[in-house]
Amino acid sequence: MLGMNWVMPRRVTQTLRIWSSDASIIWRKERWKIIPACIWWFVWKERNLRCFQNKSNSIRKITMNCLVLFLFWCKQEYMEDPESVTMF
Repeated sequence: MLGMNWVMPRRVTQTLRIWSSDASIIWRKERWKIIPACIWWFVWKERNLRCFQNKSNSIRKITMNCLVLFLFWCKQEYMEDPESVTMF
């Protein structure tokens, strides 16, 4: 589907290599490259929450938080004035 491989590679390095090569077909390459870091950040945060605080978030909340962080990081990329982040 969409000319992409939808099976997860065994190693993070393989994932990043494939992700970078797939970025060439995406019109917003710089944003495309942010997605793995955003997903891994929230997987790591959720893991720590479950391991150390014995709490968990719903999949929906994790997904929404990940999307908000992605949009925030995309906004930071084009931001000239640090106070303009409040406009987000």
